[in-house]
Amino acid sequence: MSDPVGLMARATSAAMHDAGLPGVHHIDSVDVVDVLSWRYEHGAASALSSRLGIDPARQQDSPVGGEQPVALLDRLAARIAQGSATVGLIVGAEAQASLNRSRRAGTQPSWPTKPSRTSSVTETLKGLVHPEAWRHGLRAPVDVYPLFENAFRARRGQSLAEGQSETAEIWARMSEVASRNPFSWRPDARSAEEIETVGPTNRWIAFPYSRLMVAAPAVNLAAAILVTTRARARAWGVPEHHLIAPIAAAGAREVSDPLSRTRFDRSAALESTLTTVLARAEMNVSDAESVELYSCFPCVPKMAAEHLGLGRNTPMTVTGGLSFFGGPGNNYMLHATAAMTERLRHTPTQAGLLYGQGEFVTKHHAIVLGGSSSTLRYQASEFPGEPDRVETDHIDLDPRPSGEGLIETYTATWNEDGSPGTGIVVGTMKASGKRFIARTRNDDRASFTVLTDGSEEPVGLNVHVEPGEDVNTAVVVNRRTAPGFSP
Repeated sequence: MSDPVGLMARATSAAMHDAGLPGVHHIDSVDVVDVLSWRYEHGAASALSSRLGIDPARQQDSPVGGEQPVALLDRLAARIAQGSATVGLIVGAEAQASLNRSRRAGTQPSWPTKPSRTSSVTETLKGLVHPEAWRHGLRAPVDVYPLFENAFRARRGQSLAEGQSETAEIWARMSEVASRNPFSWRPDARSAEEIETVGPTNRWIAFPYSRLMVAAPAVNLAAAILVTTRARARAWGVPEHHLIAPIAAAGAREVSDPLSRTRFDRSAALESTLTTVLARAEMNVSDAESVELYSCFPCVPKMAAEHLGLGRNTPMTVTGGLSFFGGPGNNYMLHATAAMTERLRHTPTQAGLLYGQGEFVTKHHAIVLGGSSSTLRYQASEFPGEPDRVETDHIDLDPRPSGEGLIETYTATWNEDGSPGTGIVVGTMKASGKRFIARTRNDDRASFTVLTDGSEEPVGLNVHVEPGEDVNTAVVVNRRTAPGFSP
């Protein structure tokens, strides 16, 4: 049972074999995507370098974020173009499935000793969200992403049924791709009906997402890519059609705290990233042979596809998506890079678009890869690996709201036995214009039903809000959309 660094070493060996790299001593740069399932005393990059028997000039662990594999590739390509690196390795792995099995058996894996003190996942998440969000139960990504999904659906004028059907169709196509990927963790193709239907094996996670609509993090997966100059690769004897080149990259980020952003129905940073990367690559999205749109939760590829003008029938993954291929922490987009490389080797005149994002629709990075016929010089992001643009607009939050408000977005949770739980509402106070967050009461089945039954769009409805010591409370006071409200 390999630890994450052991899996990384195996992935590195496979990448070296694929590239025909004569020896690991050629590697002078090692970047490891942040590992969630296990921590290492001196960092995973140092542990991997030691296991490989090398001491490269650069040994770096990345920050947290699903966009990091793309950002690391952007940064490495720029360093190689500038001559400050010659052969770079980007690698990542998670072994959460093995760790879970050990815990269920009441044992500890014989992996390297962890540092005596590291930040827990809870501590990390707590540092990313507003204290009021934490107080009201918006803590993990699965709690927060539904806010974007519901606001996005409402802006597009979709009913709940239409939005769920769209998600199910997109996800079913992803599962088909995963079923053909030999490395997929969930390789069984799922129908749209199966994905959309909530039941014992596909329970609600956070409204409107069921189990088959969210990432599957309990996986053992590793990926590695090697980057060098075309001349050096040719000298090693790498076949010309195996040489895939980065063409252009871009990145942007939002205000870190989702509750402080001005809107939930779109992401300016997402849109900026995709527009900029295509402009730098001197192409339209229709010029891309394939795309990979990050799929931790359905709202992300749906928002990206809307901005790119892609229909729901457009394939949005070459890998299989985080729900079916698997969600290895921050490392999915490295697997996507490997899958896109394989795809482009068969279509050397084409290009592929990779888009990743991290935190809470916060950090965005995209890169265009070209086949062996590409002659464009690499156009890195303005500050390679970093955001080209940072959104700064924000809205004030009222921690003790009292009075009438309007729903901007919402989600809901169920109890462990499957019975209705509570709704979580984010909205605007009518009197002050400030944002509020509140929960429905456990016994307020009427409000819970309004939020979840799909008979009327909750976004834009009136709510009565009162402050509380534990949480603020919200009651949907009528089912009539407030005139003039524009979420």
